[in-house]
Amino acid sequence: MPKEKLTKRVVDRLESRDKDYILFDEDLPGLGVRVMPSDKRFYLIQYRRHGRTRRVMIGQHGPITAEIARREANRMLGAVRGGGELFINPFFGKQRVRTVASADAAELHGKYAHTPYQSNRVLGVLSKMMNLAKSGACAIDAQTLAMTSAPLPRAQA
Repeated sequence: MPKEKLTKRVVDRLESRDKDYILFDEDLPGLGVRVMPSDKRFYLIQYRRHGRTRRVMIGQHGPITAEIARREANRMLGAVRGGGELFINPFFGKQRVRTVASADAAELHGKYAHTPYQSNRVLGVLSKMMNLAKSGACAIDAQTLAMTSAPLPRAQA
């Protein structure tokens, strides 16, 4: 895959093609920009976890600059290399399951509102985790874990 240092100028001059493609940064392995046929550009990170390639969108070019994307990618890739997860684990840290409230889930959901698809997926994973915890060994008040956040609308491509 092609590599070039991602700067505003480089990303602005990328041309759209019939299919989307990704240009990776030559300085920070794992940081890339996806150029869509609609001429929209999205910063993302790509990494391998448990033998599978994963891609996580950082945000759309324009509202997010190349330098902001680089800083966020550096933070996210550092979390992955440290063995952590990108969203749920850092947010809750060492907080006990029985202390997680709907407001916490709504805050986590809102924190990633700039990437609605990922935000909704995170909420789904958290909901599944809480349901498994309720049915498992933890004695948890079901009202505390009610997931009341409505999914965010996804942008139409």
